[in-house]
Amino acid sequence: MRPEWLDPPLDVNGLNINQTYDYLYSVYNQTLSDIDNIVVDGKHVSIDRSKSEEDPEYERAFIHFITRKRGEGRKAIRSYDEERARKIHWIKPLLLHYRDGAVKSFWAKGPKENSLYIWLEEFDYLLVLKDVKSARYNGFRMVITAYSVDSETKQSLYKKYRNAISIL
Repeated sequence: MRPEWLDPPLDVNGLNINQTYDYLYSVYNQTLSDIDNIVVDGKHVSIDRSKSEEDPEYERAFIHFITRKRGEGRKAIRSYDEERARKIHWIKPLLLHYRDGAVKSFWAKGPKENSLYIWLEEFDYLLVLKDVKSARYNGFRMVITAYSVDSETKQSLYKKYRNAISIL
């Protein structure tokens, strides 16, 4: 059952790709305009507002929230992922309700640094946050990505959860 704080996925049927991007970007800006005021596990949260290299008219975070990397190495490209994009408005509610019983929030050890996973398991949606040490975002916890979880990723997440450094 969907938590009362979570709206259904967005409907983008009938829109061409340009209309879809414009609509999603307006939702992104509306829902995440005050993200810097949100505190998760003791730190304020932010997103990468720099311009995307792939599509300079949009912010880098926005492109990461609605596209998926396909391919490897230099041949890898980001392409639109409707399943991911339709849930872009779930980012803020998940950040606000990361301690809710419907959400699995945990710190997992990474190869370079630890990551905070906020996983809405029943709805196969995940946020990944990392602490940032750049001059611009020093002291913030950055939302690195948000995406729909597929069956392959789900197995990896279960393993990370079982081996979590800390469960919130």
